[in-house]
Amino acid sequence: MKNIEIENKYLLSRKKAMHFIKGIEILKVKHIEQFYIKYGKNSIKRARKSDDEYILTVKRGSGRIREEIEKNISKKRYKKLSKKRIGYKIVKKRYIFKLEEKTYELDIFKKKFKNLSFLEIEFQNEEDLNSFTLPSTLKELVVKDVSEDKNYTNSSLALRKYQKMDIEKYLDNIDKGEFDKSDITIKKEVNIHIYLSIKLYLYLYLTKKYAAEYLQTKEDESLHQFRINIRKIRSLLYLHREFFQKNIYKSLNKSLKQIASATNFKRDLDVFIKKVKDFDMEDSSFFDYLTNLSQEEDKKIEQLLKSEDFNDTLFNLELFLKVMDFYSFETIKLPAMRYAHKKIEKNYKRVKEESLKLKPSSPIEEYHKIRIEIKKLRYLMEFYSINKKRKRLVKLQNDFGKLNDTYNQIKIIKNYILQNEADNNKTDKILKALQKDQNSLKHSILTKITFL
Repeated sequence: MKNIEIENKYLLSRKKAMHFIKGIEILKVKHIEQFYIKYGKNSIKRARKSDDEYILTVKRGSGRIREEIEKNISKKRYKKLSKKRIGYKIVKKRYIFKLEEKTYELDIFKKKFKNLSFLEIEFQNEEDLNSFTLPSTLKELVVKDVSEDKNYTNSSLALRKYQKMDIEKYLDNIDKGEFDKSDITIKKEVNIHIYLSIKLYLYLYLTKKYAAEYLQTKEDESLHQFRINIRKIRSLLYLHREFFQKNIYKSLNKSLKQIASATNFKRDLDVFIKKVKDFDMEDSSFFDYLTNLSQEEDKKIEQLLKSEDFNDTLFNLELFLKVMDFYSFETIKLPAMRYAHKKIEKNYKRVKEESLKLKPSSPIEEYHKIRIEIKKLRYLMEFYSINKKRKRLVKLQNDFGKLNDTYNQIKIIKNYILQNEADNNKTDKILKALQKDQNSLKHSILTKITFL
């Protein structure tokens, strides 16, 4: 069922609200629990149990007037959806009463939010909303009108964040582009959650910045920087995944992976185009083939960066870093620097052990796996400003990157040859050069691994 929800909402003094409901005739009392399974920039999806009724709701918009779509679901579906819950479950008791011919809903929250109570009034139309005056008996209960305050929506409360220290000033500085003022020194007292929030927020800011630049200029460097920051966010979320609420991490990781993957082919094509120019083939049909593919990828990326899914993903990450408890409480006091040294040492040892298993005959996929692990380790060291052995990793990663490029370029050129058998011999020349480079890079990698 689809309708427009028009309402006023007031934060109440819980003590006064409890006293009030004892002295008034209550039409009905509902026992409600609800949780959220999707957050978007302009919409949310919620599952609710109201007494013995189970309801799935999608709300769009913000403030006093929102679109609302509801449908009844089974108890079994409700329980299944609860496994996808993001944030806290809200439990409350709703008291419905009439006053001066108007129906009111007074919510007394339980458990984590037991100090909160709200009054809600729904209206049939905007005219009724604009002409409404709150009765004096209810005004006495009100702390403030929160109808337009996003911090007091049930969805925001479900994402309420625990903060040991005020990080708003750091995030505000990032939003202003003042990175020097947003830096937080890793001292013994700085816990891992605070450090992660600030650093990830910086990468998020840069991701948005370069996405906007690319849409405006179509510059390769803007796309390159966009990709780097998306990869950093993904790597650091993955490497710190034990700190995050599982459902939120899984949802974010899935969305970020789709974004990163959507830009891979464009990057591969542009790298290959530069190499083909070195072979003096700018007037060949193969060069035209690569250029046309690159232009097609440009259009796809532009659509991606303008899409609702993309903007919702970045909005969600910002929301989780600023508003909610994205983190598990078990590790809330863990010092960032102590964690960093242990994590880096453990990952460095593992990467070295796995790298030493590589052989000249190892399939390219095995090299690719190690390349990804080295990249994550390098980001981790950069994240915590730990430079010991980092130069070795950078040199090794460069060779792994070039090897991966040759692999992708060979796939592209073989696909082209299948479609264009009558093309000139220069295509064969590039293919042989790439295969030779591949063997040479494998040898270089295996040599450098011994010095890890």
